[in-house]
Amino acid sequence: MKLFSRKKETIPAPTPTNSLAKPAALQQSSGSPREIRGAVGLSRVKNVLRRPVLTEKAVRLQDDGNYVFEVSVRAEKPEIKKAVEQTFGVNVEAVRVINKKSKRRVWRGTPGRAGGLKKAIVKLAGDQKIEVLPK
Repeated sequence: MKLFSRKKETIPAPTPTNSLAKPAALQQSSGSPREIRGAVGLSRVKNVLRRPVLTEKAVRLQDDGNYVFEVSVRAEKPEIKKAVEQTFGVNVEAVRVINKKSKRRVWRGTPGRAGGLKKAIVKLAGDQKIEVLPK
């Protein structure tokens, strides 16, 4: 009577099914998040720009072709560039981003947070202009 045989049973390896296979977009791409996410959709572009910032400094920057916009906190530079180009029909040369962090506030003894925001300074190519202030 053999309790322990030296010969092991071979169990076939599980074969991958179609439901577990990677999507075609992941198989062909290099794996960077931007390639996996794909192009920025039109609905996403509409939600990127919140409003133009009209402070003294922002109005002074317009003389040099720089325009300041409040943008979505989750917006990235390429998305901001595409949103400005599609919305105003101009060519964007550069985008700079400023993150203003939220601050702690206490109101009637209850701690909370004052919302932060994200601003983008957009430099236009050439002598292009955006009509931000109504005349």
